[in-house]
Amino acid sequence: MKEFFYDYDEKFGKIFDELYKERFNNLMFSKGRSISYYVPSLEYSYINIFKDNSLDDFVNAVHEYTHAIVDRLYYREQGYTNYPFIELFSMFLEMIAADYMMDMFDDMEEDLNTIRLAGAKQLVVYAENISIEKNYIYQTHEIEDRKKVIAGMVNLSGKSRTYVKKLLDKTAIEKLSYTIPYITAIELYYLYKTDKVACKNLIEYLIYVDGLENYNVNLNDNGIILNTHSSEWIDTLIKRKKS
Repeated sequence: MKEFFYDYDEKFGKIFDELYKERFNNLMFSKGRSISYYVPSLEYSYINIFKDNSLDDFVNAVHEYTHAIVDRLYYREQGYTNYPFIELFSMFLEMIAADYMMDMFDDMEEDLNTIRLAGAKQLVVYAENISIEKNYIYQTHEIEDRKKVIAGMVNLSGKSRTYVKKLLDKTAIEKLSYTIPYITAIELYYLYKTDKVACKNLIEYLIYVDGLENYNVNLNDNGIILNTHSSEWIDTLIKRKKS
């Protein structure tokens, strides 16, 4: 993993080195959800990686260590409140880390593609959930209790009560905090394939940028048009799985 972060960016590699040296104090593997928690007053991160003894462990580690690296570069205390890209950099580094592993080892492509496809499937579900919630909110004009909300969403979407109840288990903001970064990460991935320098410069800019009224306009100004490559990305994963 050290070689991967250094290969991507020397600054990322050096911060990873600092974090990894503390692994006996700040790193834990468990069956709990993977998470990185930064303590600003200490300038220190604590990391938990969900462990199931598979390639998922590597992908999860890249994801959480990227969070820790970015937090060290520029910590956003308010998190998801007014910045849509908390998950962006971890998702993007996951994508290129998978390519890195496939280049290094001949027998990992199928498993890594399966991991990517599973992640994509979850994000498609999130996107569908958000669409159902948005349509329901737009057509209702009063605050209703949970029972009426479920019934309304069932009637509007045609989905089952079980589906809608599961949909409501996660907040819309949590689902958006993964969906928006994911479709952005796809575009960054394709940019990285054609122009690594431009991609890395844009990522550094996005790490530090603050207080924009419309981040999508800002992405457009930097040549990132969301959903330009989303279908191509998903179709490629599906074709690889079939083959």
